[in-house]
Amino acid sequence: MLLAWGDGLAAQGRDVDCGAAATQSALNMCAAAAQAAAEAEMARAYEALEMRLSAEGRAALGEAQGAWEVFRRQHCAFVAGGVAGGSVAPMIYSQCARAQSAARTRELSALMVCAEGDLACPR
Repeated sequence: MLLAWGDGLAAQGRDVDCGAAATQSALNMCAAAAQAAAEAEMARAYEALEMRLSAEGRAALGEAQGAWEVFRRQHCAFVAGGVAGGSVAPMIYSQCARAQSAARTRELSALMVCAEGDLACPR
């Protein structure tokens, strides 16, 4: 993956090849880009589910997602806590957030596949 970093590296005239990233700064940027991609995929799954829900269901989903986002921030801060203040900390946090977002995307997507008569399926 070749990454042209908006304000950072691209402004300096450099691109980051995430497959060959060799500096911690480049690794951090690539991890952040992977996190952003996972969050965008999660947002698409969220929006698709939201469109299928009643107004009450959308409100409940919004509350649940907000609580999940707090959990993700706190959990990933905990995971990266062992390297807090170090140059690797942003990468560890981003890797955790990417993994958590990918898992949440799977959860949201599964909620859209309801068998006939499934009473536990959100409406």
